[in-house]
Amino acid sequence: MFGRAAVVVLNGPFRTIKLGRQYDPVNEFVQPLIEDNSFSGPFATPGDIDIYDNDLPVSNAIKYTSPLMSGVQAEGLYA
Repeated sequence: MFGRAAVVVLNGPFRTIKLGRQYDPVNEFVQPLIEDNSFSGPFATPGDIDIYDNDLPVSNAIKYTSPLMSGVQAEGLYA
């Protein structure tokens, strides 16, 4: 039932806090920059140890996403 992601999202004046099983910041910040996802399929590392294939959600994680300030946004994850 929760094979991918299952999160509780708390929004506030200091942006967003997500709790639960979720993907790491590479999924949200780096992966969209790779237009031709050449790291997936046969070019992915065994076991997806570099998480470029985005198939490894992190359990029991807390993720903070900062507000967008002057075009810069930060995100941190602890699990």
